[in-house]
Amino acid sequence: MRWITVLLVVFCSGLFALKIEVKEDALDLLPEGIVASDLKLIQQLGMVNRVYLSIGLDTENNRISDHEWQRLRQSVLNVGSLLEKEPLLTTVIYRLPPDFENSIFSELWPLLPVIADSNDYRLIQEAVSKEGIHQRLKRDFQLLNSPAGIGFKDRVRQDPLGFSLLIFEKLKQLRGEFAITPKEDVFASADQKNCLIWADSSVPLTDSSNAAQVQKALADALEKGLQPGISARLIGTLPHTLANIRTVNCDLRLLLPLATITLVLFIIAAFRNIRGILVVTIPFLAALPAIVLQNLICGKVSALALGFGIVLTGLAVDFAVHIYLALSRERGEPGTILRKLQQPILLAWCTTTGVFVVLLLSSVPSHRQMAVLAIAGITLAVLVSWFLVPTIVAKRAPSSLFNEKIKSVHHFNPLVPITCWLLLIGAGTICWPYLQYNGDMRVLDAVNEQVQEDDISFHNTWRGSIDQALVLGKGSSLDKALAVNDTIFTFLSKQSGLHIQSVAPILPGPIVRKQRQERWHAFWKANSEDVATRLNLYGQELGFVDGSFTPFDDYLKNSDSNIDPAAILQGPLHPLLASMVRVVDESEDKETYLTLTLVPENETTWPILNTLRNTDDNINIVSLRSWRVQAEKLLRQDIVRLSVIAALLVIILVSFFFRNVRMVVATLAPVCSALAGMSLFAFLTGQELNTMHVLMGIMVIGLCVDYGVFSVCAHSQGITGTTRKAVSICAVSSCIGFGVLAFANHPALYSLGVTVLVGISVAWPTALWVTPAILSAGKTKQCEAC
Repeated sequence: MRWITVLLVVFCSGLFALKIEVKEDALDLLPEGIVASDLKLIQQLGMVNRVYLSIGLDTENNRISDHEWQRLRQSVLNVGSLLEKEPLLTTVIYRLPPDFENSIFSELWPLLPVIADSNDYRLIQEAVSKEGIHQRLKRDFQLLNSPAGIGFKDRVRQDPLGFSLLIFEKLKQLRGEFAITPKEDVFASADQKNCLIWADSSVPLTDSSNAAQVQKALADALEKGLQPGISARLIGTLPHTLANIRTVNCDLRLLLPLATITLVLFIIAAFRNIRGILVVTIPFLAALPAIVLQNLICGKVSALALGFGIVLTGLAVDFAVHIYLALSRERGEPGTILRKLQQPILLAWCTTTGVFVVLLLSSVPSHRQMAVLAIAGITLAVLVSWFLVPTIVAKRAPSSLFNEKIKSVHHFNPLVPITCWLLLIGAGTICWPYLQYNGDMRVLDAVNEQVQEDDISFHNTWRGSIDQALVLGKGSSLDKALAVNDTIFTFLSKQSGLHIQSVAPILPGPIVRKQRQERWHAFWKANSEDVATRLNLYGQELGFVDGSFTPFDDYLKNSDSNIDPAAILQGPLHPLLASMVRVVDESEDKETYLTLTLVPENETTWPILNTLRNTDDNINIVSLRSWRVQAEKLLRQDIVRLSVIAALLVIILVSFFFRNVRMVVATLAPVCSALAGMSLFAFLTGQELNTMHVLMGIMVIGLCVDYGVFSVCAHSQGITGTTRKAVSICAVSSCIGFGVLAFANHPALYSLGVTVLVGISVAWPTALWVTPAILSAGKTKQCEAC
């Protein structure tokens, strides 16, 4: 009936688990709070879910021929047109509208009154002088009489003084975050050997399953669109997500079978009974119910938390092993033996789950998800083990091996193991100040050489060596956002030597537009008649027919520009503006507009940006470099805080149960050994500690204290070979399960494996020899808790 009940629960949990969608989102690894707010802004700008394709010509030549350029351009057009049809991609930018220059002139020429700023009026004043008009008309006449002048007739009639050059000069500030040069309606690099395509994904690219779908769509487009001799480099979140998941899958495919086979062989050898396999299997019956509970509590199941959580659920194997060996090898009635086991198992459960309760306080979502799954899994596994293990026990006659008591203080000198232990603690303490903590999340990024090479090539081709800060203006309407952007641009423009990329010169806010319109009218009211007279006079002298510049004169007289920023955003400038003005749907009936200004980021600019941040609540400053540093700082503070709380909680629990200083020290001896051993190992190997080392260090505390608990309780009753063997089986099993990860290629898995392997390797002998020695070094009271 016990087995039927448990298996029925597992079966029902399995049916429910089939409906659970497992997701893997790399963003769950980042702390919440300030970092999360900055991350939200980065996501809203589309940077997280954006893919970049740098399509280049495979040649070592510094210059390329016209034929090679046309093949490159056609490849870009082919790939871009295919990606536009892909439903997984929302916005695809790969070309400018046909006849871009004329389109821009038609679009922006009527808007010159609201585009021209104070600096432009100095040039305009010079252009309308007698000498300025004469020089410009002479230049126009020469152009119209050249072979290239046929198509410029209408342009000269509309703009004889070349005011449109002011507009095209301002367009240079719309390059966005890339150093692009438009050429024949595509985006080329400075050497014209590469072209750029970028697109926004409709699905989150930090999710591995989504990334795989988008990757396939991109690969299909590249395979069909690229001409021979043309290759593409993929940059962005996508290749990093795929590289990490592929590395993890490769490691797990190799290492999990190896660990399983090794563990099965060890269990059979250790138990000398096929029942041993069933013993270590029973706790894992709690896995599916634990997953269901985690989904109900957290509302989602992360693949990362699921993987680590199931491994942590395996820690409950220790409880099953202790129950089985005690029932099968110890003298006495099963009921009596189980009563003796209640207290140590309860304490071990409290210390292990207590560590993960502390992890619920983490600001990192994946840590909390892992903690919930581990707490549920370990608790259910202990209950299932207590429920089912007694049903499979076959009582064996105790052999001399299992009845033999461990040598007490009368048979060996306890100072020997205690001295060795103190030396280990001392060495670990001395090494601790010399350890270096590297909080950079990139050390856990398992990118291959190709991804690294692509990132470096892209950075050198399109961005140079300048880090850029993102200055964001926010508004509930486009005009309000543009007004905030004007504030940003005005403030930054007053700073000397600061290169700014902004939409403000082309799309000013409503107040600036009104001011410029009024200035335009005032200027031409005072100068239009003189300009018209000079144009007519000098034009006739140079050979222009009468009335040649009537369109320009009409333009000056009817220059009321009712600018529509939304129309401009959807016009010919859309490819250049798409990444610098975005609409964000924050709710079903509310939209928020974001404007982006790019500023070089260095030690000089940051004080300026911090001052700007405080001028308006609608201004946000996001630095990818500083954001990463802040994330690492918060993560480090979080883990240090949790480590201290976990250590204090374990000490309090052990002290409450034993209420004896010697017993508390003996129980915590394996934990101290594990921490000292990990410190010494990191120092000798020159390894930097990272997030995963510290996180798993917290887990090792909960794991190793169990060895001390069982050893202390058993020793107080006259420790037997059964407890020694149970501790040894548990330690070796954990070393096998986690230790194989020390051979993983993924940095996170490697850090996990090394941390647990080293910690358990020194905690295990400490529990067998140092804990009894501490208890036997003097007269010890009977363990009341046991």
